Amino acid sequence: MKKSIPKARTIRVSRAQKQFLAARQQNKALIAGRASGKTNTLLRSIIESALQLHRAKSVFAAVSFATCLEILLEQSEMVWGEYGFRPYDQKTGRGNYIMFKKPPDHWPKPHFAPKKYDNLISFITGYALQLQSYDRPNTNRGSNNCQAFIDEAAWFKEEWVNKILVPSVGRTPLVFNSPLNNSFQYFSSNPWHQEGQWVYRFEELAKQHPDKYYFQETTAFENPFLPKDYLENAQRTTPALEFEVEYMNKRLTEVPNGYYPSLHTDKHMNLAAQRYDYDDATGIWLVTEDDYRRDQILAVSLDANAGFCSCTLWQESPALQENCLEGMFVKPDVKEKINLVQKLAFKVLDAYKDHKRKELHLYGDRNAKNKSAQTTTTQFEEFASVFKAAGWKIILKATNVNWPHKDRHFFMDQILSEIKSTMPKVRFHPKKCRVVMTSMQRTPIDSDFSKDKSAESRSGPQELAPHFGDTVDYYLTQKHGHRYKRSGSLGGGSVIPILSGLDSM
Repeated sequence: MKKSIPKARTIRVSRAQKQFLAARQQNKALIAGRASGKTNTLLRSIIESALQLHRAKSVFAAVSFATCLEILLEQSEMVWGEYGFRPYDQKTGRGNYIMFKKPPDHWPKPHFAPKKYDNLISFITGYALQLQSYDRPNTNRGSNNCQAFIDEAAWFKEEWVNKILVPSVGRTPLVFNSPLNNSFQYFSSNPWHQEGQWVYRFEELAKQHPDKYYFQETTAFENPFLPKDYLENAQRTTPALEFEVEYMNKRLTEVPNGYYPSLHTDKHMNLAAQRYDYDDATGIWLVTEDDYRRDQILAVSLDANAGFCSCTLWQESPALQENCLEGMFVKPDVKEKINLVQKLAFKVLDAYKDHKRKELHLYGDRNAKNKSAQTTTTQFEEFASVFKAAGWKIILKATNVNWPHKDRHFFMDQILSEIKSTMPKVRFHPKKCRVVMTSMQRTPIDSDFSKDKSAESRSGPQELAPHFGDTVDYYLTQKHGHRYKRSGSLGGGSVIPILSGLDSM
């Protein structure tokens, strides 16, 4: 078998990558910004494991199965090719690894060989990598592994990692003279939400037990292989805070006493947004976005301000579930003469230009129904005019009254806690609504149950101020407020508006 194992060519890694790969601790964490080579490093650690841990089986976990496929299909051939590994060709019999299909009979098998191969990558050394994810729970139990790798660990609930992933490692009798054996490695960008803060746990453990734990941080500026002007272009086209967090690896601080205490990433992130179909003949997984319907009504909830205009897009699915499809925002540009509301409308229209049912339901702040001294139209009318010109039917669903602070807070908490079956469930798209969820989790609450909106008057990035949470509140209170029973527990001053006066625009 040794003759079948390829020899590596010249390996090109950055100083930061070399440092991580050379670390001999069994427990390792890499917190790295976008374009820093994080995924590249993960794939190198996997292929080095395939070379050193013959007949071992490991697990690779991502928040969604689509993410597993995306990472492995897009970059693995290039990275593993540097080590002389090529995909197996059934026609020629050449190649060193095979994805999602049974390997050739003459290849050695893992010590704990699986019965199915549709979520397995097999190597000629007998090493196998099993794919696991949050959204396919049937893949997550009963495995015996020599290793575990996690991509974007901050999106995982720590309890899931500790109960499902970590216990699966170290249960095999195989013995290797390699620190990669029985290793646990996770890779992540900086968490945008409070629940992801656990990824910094290895930082403290590495100080207490430096022989067992390794923690490393790096940024895109430490990657010498990026194209010229890549980071300069990214900085010009990326919102300031997003650039600092995603590329510069800036940590976000936690917010105590939040306005949305029952909002949890693992519960409210819509992992069911994607459907997977496996083709037995080709060994290919087909991924379909499943939370959006082109033939159903599209809803927009609008929050318009002079310096920042935002909205969330929604569709209701069966079983009373509200899917937040996307969050969008625009900021002023002195070079543009168009107002912010219309600028946002054009942005939404462009993203959904292929939507079949041209009907838009418009929710939002009651103040958007008012005409300012400088205009003869309301903000809702300005937004609607862009869609009407494109042939859409617009129905205004916004009420004339915003809810009292206390009622609004407890109504939102009742929905997010999912304690009443008469209330809708809310799910956010894991990628397109990341900023929406982050801004909500970072919204503080005042003693009168109102939101602390001081961030809206500061010079910081407005996309993480409470604006997005307001759009979520407007949509849910205005559409589902009639489900909320006013009780004495909220005080005699509770006044919840009834939906009325809906207008076709």
